Amino acid sequence: MEEKLQMLTNHSEKLIEARDELAMMLAEEKGDVARLAVAVGVASLDVGYVMSYNVSLEECCRILIEKY
Repeated sequence: MEEKLQMLTNHSEKLIEARDELAMMLAEEKGDVARLAVAVGVASLDVGYVMSYNVSLEECCRILIEKY
């Protein structure tokens, strides 16, 4: 029983670490999108919902193409 409890504890710790790492990656992506939008000259990418990094990148590229 103690072995199973230890195994569950180890798996739980790994899941928590993975969750924290994913949260950090998402926060970095959000910052990247904001910096890209500023660099492109987009006033705001706020459209009422959370866009994925890929959608945000496509939107910035579309705006760049339209500007130039």
